[in-house]
Amino acid sequence: MTFSVNQGEVSSSGRKTLIDSLYQDEDSKKSVIDRAEKVLQSIPVQYPKFSKPMVQSNISNSFWLILPADFGNLCMPSENVNVVLVDEVGQERDTTYLAKHHGLSAGWKRFAMEHEVLKGDILFHP
Repeated sequence: MTFSVNQGEVSSSGRKTLIDSLYQDEDSKKSVIDRAEKVLQSIPVQYPKFSKPMVQSNISNSFWLILPADFGNLCMPSENVNVVLVDEVGQERDTTYLAKHHGLSAGWKRFAMEHEVLKGDILFHP
């Protein structure tokens, strides 16, 4: 499993309120969404893909990251497993996938801190 962290934010689930709360103005929001859509379009169709907005609780207050439920149901195992996060330069970080919550636990916070993930960044898969 590969996750990439990129500056910006978009939500394929259409969470307009969330997106609006992350940006100071419409131009900034549009620029970020346009860049994110280009990244998603560049991912080959044979791979499952999603983008996940990083909010404050994903990067500072929490020790886990909830993945989109559709992705969890379709692409992740139904039991807890170890997952390796791989960044855009190939650096790996072990984490735990909690099937019941569709989330990454042990290891996510360290990955986020090491990569200086900020509110408004986008997490992409693959």
